[in-house]
Amino acid sequence: MSAFIDWNGPDGPYKYWFLEVTSGGRLLSQPGNYMFVKNTRDNLWRPIYVGIADDLRDRVMSHEVWDEAVRHGASRVMAHRNANRDAREREERALIGHWNPVCNTHLSLP
Repeated sequence: MSAFIDWNGPDGPYKYWFLEVTSGGRLLSQPGNYMFVKNTRDNLWRPIYVGIADDLRDRVMSHEVWDEAVRHGASRVMAHRNANRDAREREERALIGHWNPVCNTHLSLP
């Protein structure tokens, strides 16, 4: 398995890295974008939730949607650093609009 995926979007692609450790430790306290993903029957990855964070470590470690995402098949977390808040928000909207993740009810398509 590759350590990263280039996710397509209208302004992408956006390179996201698989997080090997989500229990603290090596997860950095930096701003960025993240997603909860599931592996499909075709051995492809699909976003279940896309989000932004001012602090990836704090946000991913205590995310209120994780349990719901797991019920929908999420098994991994992906992320990348992005210091620009406006760019993070644009990317989040673009990826949600393109992939329509099931757990993104706040920005999902009708």
